[in-house]
Amino acid sequence: MTTRLSRRQALALLGSAAGTSMLPKSSLAASGKVTVGTWGGAFQDVLTSSVSPILAKDQIEIVFDIAMQGERKTKLLAEKRLRTGSLDIVLLADNDMYEMNLAGVLAPLPADRIPQLEKLFPEFRNSYSVPQISSGLVIIYRSDRVAAAPKSYADLWTSKFAGKLGIADTLFVQNIIVASQVAAAGGPIDYEAGKKKLLELKASGVKIYPGVDQLAQGMKSGEVTTTIMWRARAAQWKDAGIPVDNVGATEGILPVTFEIGIPANAPNLSRSIAFIKSALSPEAQVAFAKQFGYAPTVSDSGISQEMLDKLGFTDQERAHYFKPDIKQIAELTPAWSDWWQTVFLA
Repeated sequence: MTTRLSRRQALALLGSAAGTSMLPKSSLAASGKVTVGTWGGAFQDVLTSSVSPILAKDQIEIVFDIAMQGERKTKLLAEKRLRTGSLDIVLLADNDMYEMNLAGVLAPLPADRIPQLEKLFPEFRNSYSVPQISSGLVIIYRSDRVAAAPKSYADLWTSKFAGKLGIADTLFVQNIIVASQVAAAGGPIDYEAGKKKLLELKASGVKIYPGVDQLAQGMKSGEVTTTIMWRARAAQWKDAGIPVDNVGATEGILPVTFEIGIPANAPNLSRSIAFIKSALSPEAQVAFAKQFGYAPTVSDSGISQEMLDKLGFTDQERAHYFKPDIKQIAELTPAWSDWWQTVFLA
């Protein structure tokens, strides 16, 4: 059946098309919604308060797809064969992002369209994702309840901390690495020995929390007095009124970056790029430092030196960074996840 248009309808359509053609091409490509796979809680709050207003100037609205990192990775893998996926942006920790790069679900960075990448600190740069914020794994303890601060991860395996140590389920990879550092006692890392060491911790009454926010509540209430966590959280919790301090363990500090990736089948590349630019802006970098305790990844962050000293690491601490083989970690993570769920949490 043929549908006939009246002269008035035809003129209206032509006028609409003409008006659209006069809009800047960038506006057509960028305005709309950008779907971001990320953490909820405080992380989402900071994105909402710092990145959303910048994007709003270009008529871009963030739609948050909230899930744990494992669920985000599962979604990327499940949508790999789709021509168009559901996410414009995915946020993950460095080891998880590397794993997704190996799986072939990330697009190469369009570096020529993101000038801020030139401001990234050299040690953070890669070809498949954009490090947004950084920190490192330390021991955080209640300074009002722990008389003598622990100096090493090995200290946490002693009876002094039995029943008072809390860890986050979401950091199972880091927990296995830390236990392996303890088991190695300065020697070669053996991750199987590390898993056995974790089972010792389980037997001593370690408390396991679903996520970081729940762990924070445990630290606040005094249910636990010590944890293994990013230094950024120590600053955040202290600002929230929890009397905590932190120390870099003698076994070595595991550095971390939380990164932005573009799925290979992202619905709109222009909006993905706009999000990255906004996340690297001084406004966003300062917000993540002040509200969330994370150090910047770019040299023009606008963060004061006083705050950088508070959130970052000294030269001596950086000299004791523990940097495992990220490719090996990515390859082991699926098996570790299975062991964590079926053995450690059982």
